[in-house]
Amino acid sequence: MSEDIKKVSDEQMEYAVGAGANGPYWWDGNVMYYRVVFNDTLSEIAMRFGTSMYSIMNLNPIITNPDFIKEGWVLRIF
Repeated sequence: MSEDIKKVSDEQMEYAVGAGANGPYWWDGNVMYYRVVFNDTLSEIAMRFGTSMYSIMNLNPIITNPDFIKEGWVLRIF
């Protein structure tokens, strides 16, 4: 698995603090993570969390195309 994708245990997912654009998000210290779910778009996620697509892309080198994110990816938002 790529080091760019944060591994999330089932236990961590149980304690996710809520639903983001469509899926769960959680804080780990001062860092917010979001798990991509089916039909998410990067622009929708960015709008939901008050940031830009390009800011999210800069924090997540796995995203090479803003039009392609994959279900199950865990993205750093802040």
